[in-house]
Amino acid sequence: MSNISSLQLSRHYEAHSVRAGRVVENLETLRERIQRDIATVVGQRAEAIKALAVAYLPALEPDALASAEQRTGFRGFTRRDPMAAMAKELQSLRKRVTRIQADERYVRRIYLVGEHGELTRELAERQSLLEPWSRECARFEDLEGFTELVESRYDTPDYDQSFFSARYWKLWAAGDRICDALGMSDFGDDVLPAYAKAAAERLKWVRQVEEVQAKVDAVHSLVQQHDEAVALQPRLPGMVLDQCHTALSQHLKHADVGLLQTWLGDPPDRAVVLVLRRAAGLAAKEEFLSELVEGLDAQLSQVMQRRGKYMRKAQKYTRSKYMGYHWGPEHQDAKFEAKAAKMRTNLEKVEVLADRMMAYDDYGRFDLENDPELWWVEFTRKRPSRLTPRLRSWYDRNPNRQPELDVHDDHARALASAVAAREENDALGYIS
Repeated sequence: MSNISSLQLSRHYEAHSVRAGRVVENLETLRERIQRDIATVVGQRAEAIKALAVAYLPALEPDALASAEQRTGFRGFTRRDPMAAMAKELQSLRKRVTRIQADERYVRRIYLVGEHGELTRELAERQSLLEPWSRECARFEDLEGFTELVESRYDTPDYDQSFFSARYWKLWAAGDRICDALGMSDFGDDVLPAYAKAAAERLKWVRQVEEVQAKVDAVHSLVQQHDEAVALQPRLPGMVLDQCHTALSQHLKHADVGLLQTWLGDPPDRAVVLVLRRAAGLAAKEEFLSELVEGLDAQLSQVMQRRGKYMRKAQKYTRSKYMGYHWGPEHQDAKFEAKAAKMRTNLEKVEVLADRMMAYDDYGRFDLENDPELWWVEFTRKRPSRLTPRLRSWYDRNPNRQPELDVHDDHARALASAVAAREENDALGYIS
């Protein structure tokens, strides 16, 4: 039965386009929030990996370096021995100090650049001789238009402005005004020669000041190099150790967590185990959040296409050729209003899952012999969303898998019981 007018059909699709637009806004807002979460997790993971490197290599000692290589599979310390590099750098620093201390300029530094030093006095003297010529040049240069007149070679044989140009008359007026200000009769015959003499003297003394200043700076540079080389020597072991941690961190960032755990020995170093679990958990968080963003991008593209379709249809049914037409209900999209509401509800649930994931900080209880996909249920207590199809597919293939937890004390056991109780009373449910 055809009982829907073209105007009603147009308004129907216009309302749908508005609904789709709200879903787009919700998707974009959630996507931006999760991108911020990813940035936070990336920073936390970098800190955890650095802490892991420190746990593996607590000191710059041969035994510690060998142990770190054995327990991580990293071979960089064997190929580029940090102890040998540190010894070479220390020798270089000591030679630099010895060389500088033998330099006459360093030996006589107080007599050269001290408060009453030779170079200090000579520099002050040359600056005093420069000062009157700088003031004399400023007497000319501070006058409005003077620099432009000099640059244009006004009132010289090289002046090439045509009297038909406006600039010719502007420069002429400026030249007369400057002559009056200086009490001189002619710009070319009086002003320019006087200025040229002052500028030549200024240049002469500027060069002499620069010459002495370079000698002063060289002495100060020697002192600075000496002090830096002396100060660097006791700090060198810490700097080399930090470089070792950075290199080891790059390796650990891409290392297989399972292998790292098997190489810890028996019994394993508990401190390393806990930091290793934290780094692995943060890597899982980053991966899960990134997959969520991919899912949001895919859904965002679909909803934007749908919104564009509704906007085109809303416009289509306002055309004059459809005036007076009536349409059957099959020309409507009767299900989208409910779909839009469900999408918004699901996005709210995803936000709750993201909140849980970001709040989780009990990485030490997750045994790394678990499949890494089980971090998701450990973080959220729920199955994955349809926005994470790869992860959801794993759970579809392993519907009953639960993580094995490493609970070592009463506090941890109480926490595990509380989490289990929360699961039983949680009304969030699986999301689709």
